[in-house]
Amino acid sequence: MERLDCRAGFRQTRDAAFLIPPKRSSAPVDSRKVAVSVREWKFDDRKMDRYIDLVKSLCTHVLKRGYSIEFLSTCQGVPGYRDDSRVAAQVREALLAADPSLAPLVSVNTSYYRVDDLTNYLNRTFAFTIGTRLHMCILSMLNGVPAFNISYEVKGVECYRYLGLEAYSVDFNESGDIAAGKLQTFVDQVGSIRRHLEDRLNELHRESREHLDLFLSDMAGVDDRDQVLLAP
Repeated sequence: MERLDCRAGFRQTRDAAFLIPPKRSSAPVDSRKVAVSVREWKFDDRKMDRYIDLVKSLCTHVLKRGYSIEFLSTCQGVPGYRDDSRVAAQVREALLAADPSLAPLVSVNTSYYRVDDLTNYLNRTFAFTIGTRLHMCILSMLNGVPAFNISYEVKGVECYRYLGLEAYSVDFNESGDIAAGKLQTFVDQVGSIRRHLEDRLNELHRESREHLDLFLSDMAGVDDRDQVLLAP
């Protein structure tokens, strides 16, 4: 077999979603609505019962502080893929079992959104997001909505590290009390987090555009002799 032609000059890029230009929130300044994204994850010895208890704790924490909750997902309504609204329904059921009076304050949105519709809805509606799906967190932040992350894989931790928000990412099976303490700090600092994100997201967007332009430029310069081939 011929050897693969590997060239130097690799660049580590950020998540491709940062190619989306960031926007400021258009939600009412007094919005008390929180978006919550959940998901099923049974790998890496993670326990769904502990996760549901964690999300329940976080939801209870914000509900006690006068917020309402809407479970919303980037991944539902697609045939053959996980429907996150099923997990959301489990958490809502657990919340109402503990306190039935919460029913008007906790809803599960089962609608399927196109990306533009979802981002516009995030932008004009929510005070902040509690997100398990990393791209729910990223899309929220790109639309001016600070996001608290529940990380089920290392990508969540790493993304929040380069965003400068590592204090606001907790593990999928984190203790509810510890996570609620971090969430309260997040809520207390949500205004300064939003200002921090305006600068950082613009930096990441410029960097992502530069990387894309470099990639497209390199691809335009590839001719037949430069193709990387694997031959038997």
